[in-house]
Amino acid sequence: MVWVHDRGICEAYVAQAVGSPKTSYIQFALGKGNDLEADVNPPLIELNFWVIPPFVSFLTLFALAGLALVKGKGRKVNLLLAGICFLGGLLSLDKALASVVTDANLALRISRIDHLFVVFFIPVYLHFTYSFLGMTTGKWLIRLAYVFSGCLSILSQGDYHLSGVKAYFYGYYAQGGPLIYVFGVASTTNTLYCLYLLFRSLRQEKDPDRKNKTKYIISGLGGAALMAHFDLLPLAGISVYPLGNFAFIPILLLGFAVLKHDLLDIGFMVQKGLTYSVLTGLLTGTYALMIIMFNQVFRGMGQRWSMLFAILFFLVIVFVFEPLKKRVQLFIDRLLFKGKYDYQKTLMALSDAMASMLNLDEIMDKTLRTLTQAMYLDWGYVMLADDIGDKFRVRSQMGARSNLEGLTMTHSSPLIGELACRNREVTHYNVEEWSVSCDEPSRFKEDFNRLAGTVILPIVFKGYVQGLVVLGNKKSGDLFTAQDFELLRTLANQCAIAIENAKSYQLIENLNENLEAMVDERTEALK
Repeated sequence: MVWVHDRGICEAYVAQAVGSPKTSYIQFALGKGNDLEADVNPPLIELNFWVIPPFVSFLTLFALAGLALVKGKGRKVNLLLAGICFLGGLLSLDKALASVVTDANLALRISRIDHLFVVFFIPVYLHFTYSFLGMTTGKWLIRLAYVFSGCLSILSQGDYHLSGVKAYFYGYYAQGGPLIYVFGVASTTNTLYCLYLLFRSLRQEKDPDRKNKTKYIISGLGGAALMAHFDLLPLAGISVYPLGNFAFIPILLLGFAVLKHDLLDIGFMVQKGLTYSVLTGLLTGTYALMIIMFNQVFRGMGQRWSMLFAILFFLVIVFVFEPLKKRVQLFIDRLLFKGKYDYQKTLMALSDAMASMLNLDEIMDKTLRTLTQAMYLDWGYVMLADDIGDKFRVRSQMGARSNLEGLTMTHSSPLIGELACRNREVTHYNVEEWSVSCDEPSRFKEDFNRLAGTVILPIVFKGYVQGLVVLGNKKSGDLFTAQDFELLRTLANQCAIAIENAKSYQLIENLNENLEAMVDERTEALK
């Protein structure tokens, strides 16, 4: 055994023994440099804590892309949203991999493959904005953007686009050539233009639901896009951590809007089981990443340290994982499910109440009160058909809706005809779709707007519309979900039966009264 006390001589000895000037004196003294084969052939990947933000962004963006594809019903705007999230996820995966690989050439190849696709962020983001806002003019700009990005994609594999990689404190990062700055200027201009269009639409929009969606698009996609533009700094050789690695923060806000407010009309009903499964998967993935990273730290320190790591990880699972999962589930409950009603209990309570009611006004009041309280609605009212005449009139109302006096609807209205034919609710989301198949589309929309409801539900019995349930917005700003509509249809069917029972009972009561009157008259006549 040779003992060397001078640090300079020791470092020279280490470099000679290991064959690598990068191995430090301290690393060698700790035992990290005494494995000659390991240092000659270093591992392909070395994990570090800096990989966590881009990896989380990759998972978040790909999850949102999958949701938009699976639940987006093939709508163009949802497919384009999936495209944006997919491209952003590729960029985050590129940065995560480049920060952990130990081969500079491999890091460069990963970045160049990624930029084959990432350059198409410009036209896809512009195309999404046009589709979301329903713009039909200026589509030549979208075509021009696709051609521009196609040319950049072809040139992205040369030094003019990415000239190499540079080692920063967080790992390797690509270095830009002249074309990357062209892409940067074009991308920044495109993002600012899209944000301008969205803000302009926000100022002009009157529909509160549409305004709410636009705000989430601006804060979610717009925020992530602006953060990604700061990645140009390390591309230019400036040693700063890429701000775009934290793109998962605004994207989580966008994901919250999709789940909570049914953004982009995806129509996805949040279920606790699915939410908890995704949550458990994310926590498990985070812990798995921590295992790998700590294993890298403790590797080479001997069997005793490996055993200590196993014991520490077991204690973390027992005392941290399960309590943390429960706390996060409780937070999700308060965030996403606050104010949610129990479907079965609401239905059973109203069914039991209706079974003992034979008065029309009492039935209508009970139905409206249950709906407005369970769904936290601003207002609602019920219109019933006249016994004599050809009109529907307001029979009961709840909430802050005013100016209902004198409001009527005729049986000949195309709105009544479509409701009788389809026997389901019409909303301000699908009124345009319904009007296309109607014989009188303009009158159909006029009648719908006159009732001023967010949801109009028919009360149908044996193919005839007996009444209308007109409901306003939710106080929370949430949109109506699939569960809401299922409950409304079930209650409407029960309400139709209860109305028929009440009418039959009233008919019998009137008949009894008439018979009693006739008996009294005959008795008086016999006297």
